[in-house]
Parts: sequence; C-alpha cells; structure tokens
Amino acid sequence: MISRIVVVQIFTVALTTVFSAAVAKPTSEIPQRREFPIHDKIKPCQDFYQHACGKVIDSFKLRDDRSYHAFAFSDSAERLLETKKEFLAGIAQEKNLTPRGQTLAQVYGACTNEKARTKEEKSLVQQTVAAVSRLQDRKALLDFVGEQVDSANFSFVAFGAYPNQEDSDWNDIFLDVQFQTLPERSYYEDEKMMASYQALLAEFFKTVEFSKKPDALAKAIVKMETQFAATYPLPAEFREIINKPTSISRADLIKKFPEFRLADFLKRIPKRTLIRDLMPMAFAKAKDIMAKTPLETLQGFYLYRELSPYLDDAYPAFYQKKFDFRHDYLGGPAKRPDRAERCTRLVMRKYAKEIDYELVDRVFPGFPEKKFVALAEKVRQAIISGIESNQWLSKKGKQGAIEKMKTAELMLVKPHNDKEWDFNPLLKYDLQKPIANSKKLAKALNDKKIKELSEKRYKRRWLMGPLTVNAYYVPSANQFVMPI
Repeated sequence: MISRIVVVQIFTVALTTVFSAAVAKPTSEIPQRREFPIHDKIKPCQDFYQHACGKVIDSFKLRDDRSYHAFAFSDSAERLLETKKEFLAGIAQEKNLTPRGQTLAQVYGACTNEKARTKEEKSLVQQTVAAVSRLQDRKALLDFVGEQVDSANFSFVAFGAYPNQEDSDWNDIFLDVQFQTLPERSYYEDEKMMASYQALLAEFFKTVEFSKKPDALAKAIVKMETQFAATYPLPAEFREIINKPTSISRADLIKKFPEFRLADFLKRIPKRTLIRDLMPMAFAKAKDIMAKTPLETLQGFYLYRELSPYLDDAYPAFYQKKFDFRHDYLGGPAKRPDRAERCTRLVMRKYAKEIDYELVDRVFPGFPEKKFVALAEKVRQAIISGIESNQWLSKKGKQGAIEKMKTAELMLVKPHNDKEWDFNPLLKYDLQKPIANSKKLAKALNDKKIKELSEKRYKRRWLMGPLTVNAYYVPSANQFVMPI
C-alpha cells in the first residue's frame, strides 16, 4: 500500500512566522494563520526537512477524504477549494452570470443531479455493451475502435500535441497506444496488486453482464497488459525520448500499422504537421496485440477502459471495489469526499480557467498588480547584476545568461485577454446528462487541438488558472508564469 502523503513545501517557512509553542493534539482544522515552529531538537544540517516541517506535520491529522495536504502559503489550496465550493453551491442564485459562468452552473448542476447520473450510467452501459457485443470479428472491432481516435470515447490509439523542436511556433503531434491501465510497468510486477486488479476486472464484467467466463477474461487482460507494459517507456525514459528528433511519415504509419485504422484521422491533420515517432517498441507490441489477441479479450479491455470511469451512482458495489483498489495500491484517500466537493473538483479540473475568471477579482479585490510587476522587474535586475559580478562564468557564458534574463517573459498575476486565458470552447450543456456533458467537452477539445495544428502556436496562453497555488517555467519560450 502506498502511504497517503502530507506535503509540506519548505519555502513556506520563509513566508510564515516560525516561532510558536508546541502544538497539542493533531487536527485537520485549518487555522486562520498557520505557524511553522522550528523543531529545535533536530539540527538543520542533520535533517533540514524535519527541522523546518516536522512539528507542523506532527500537529496535523490528514482527513480521511484526502490523500495529501499542501501547507504552502498558509493552506491556500484548501482555502481556495472552500471558496469555490461556496461559489458553486450558490451559483444558481447568481445574477448576471457571464456565458462562461452559465457553463459552470450547467456543469455543476448536472454533476449534483444524482438521479440523472444513475439513469445515464445504466443507459450508457446497456448501449455500449450491446454495440461491442455485435462486433463479431476482429475487423469489425478494429474498425469500431479506430473511429474513436478523435472522439470522446476510448480508443486503442490517442494523440497529443507538442512544440516542434526546430520551430516552436508550430506544434507536432504524437500518437500514444493505450494497452496499459496502471501508471507504469513496475505495478505489473506486484503479484498481490495484480491479483486485486484481476478481481476488479472480473467484478466489472459481472456488473455489466459481459462474458460467460469473467474470471478467465480478467486473467487474459492482465496478461495482455503486463506484456505490453514491458515495452512502454517509463516516465523518466519518456522525458528523454521526447527530446530526440524522431518522426514517421503518415504513409509509413498507415502501411506499418494498418490495425490502428488511422487513415481517416490523418486526413484531419495538416500536411505540414510532423508526426513524432516516440515509442516504436510499444507500437510494435500494440500491433501484435491487435492482430493476435482473442476477440473477446480485446472487447473486454475496450469495455473496461470505456465504461469503468463512469460506473458510480448506478453501480455502488463496483464503484466501492474500484475505490478500495485505488486506496490500497494507488494512494487514494480512505473515504470519498461528499458530492458537493466532488462536483467542485470536477469543475476545477475541467473548467479551471472559467471558474478562476469568475472568482479571481472576488478573492483578490484591488490586487496591486503594477506593484507586483515592478517588484518582479527588480528581481530580474538583481539577477542580472549578480551575473555581471560573477567571477567564474566565462565571458560568453555571462553574455548568454544576461541575454536570457533580459529576454525572459514574465507572465504574472493573471491572463489579460481571451487568448491568454485559453478558455474551453463555449458549449451548451444539459442538466440531465452529466456524462454526455463530459464527452461533449472532450470531443470539442480534441477538435480544438486539431484545428490549432493549422495555426501558429499562441505562446502566451496560460497553462493553469490564476487561482492555482503553483508557478511554472516554459524552457522553449523562456517564460516565467506566476499566478496570483
């Protein structure tokens, strides 16, 4: 079992008064101001993390419906979550909502509609199982799944966009093959975990009433996934691979991998767009799986990946089994948050920019943006001065470093126009169809991604909402982004 994590970001110590008396009984309550007392019995050179953070960790009891807690900036992430929960709980009574605010009301309202969700889940399962069961041979199945590549449904092949290595004004695309459900290959080496995963798969097939031999089907899928995972790059390996200049022509892609059924999808991709060839071993294994794996195994795997994320209110026994599996092996919380919080997190995950747009000026009224920008420029000048007085850099090294700092783009506080915000496409949603709403957005985002391949990249778009407790740097654009 992976332990639940309490996250303490060390730089918080520098931002908060650190002297206070020892804290008594551990509590998950968020104080008005969190103190960070130094652990005086642990020397900083012995264990700086425990020296700076040990006492606050000891004073804190992680809630059962959490798998981590970030103390950074006085528990800002939790405070913002509560603010967004309160806003969405009352959004139906909000007056003069913007079109994007109306989107939030529709999506949140649908998410909280348990009766509609239950009905929609049953319908989705019935229709999908019937459709897949009608596919009586491998060709029919591969044709069916191949049509899903740019849809909202699961496909054996997915796609993404990434800046071109030679000209970052444009995006390439890369293809991913999806025969691995767990995060990476080491999970498949854990015998106890695999036994539990196999039991979860069997429970799924019994729940949706697919296959006369659910246990045997589950075992076959585990074997298939394990073999594929051995060929799929680890996250560290992928970071290396993405920086190598690899590509494949669309003609070769169609010729080498006819099982992927990519011809129609590639017609939507501009001819100038480079297709990256990032995982040839995994592609070869996926081709082998699609060509040789028994039909029922492929059907079962497709159904699990397509339907299991949606089985919830209508299928509580299966949902609980899946929840327990995540808790036992993937670090999930011991208890599920309430529905209001789950729906708030759904909105925060899928409509982060939209909800932050509605709330940023309410949460930080009159924020001194000009003053903050001026402060950031002083920091820039201080760094440049430090480089100029540096004694060990070469002359050429100094020139390069100074030029990089002078030209670094600072994107601070919040986006300032729609292109910077990079909102989701505006869509109409249905209060009676929470799952259809989710699929509608997924399809629209895929279409947006493909459309943008024909356009130069807009590099000033924000990759997160301004009410995110984080910051990031974009090496390809030399950008520092610091949300409010």
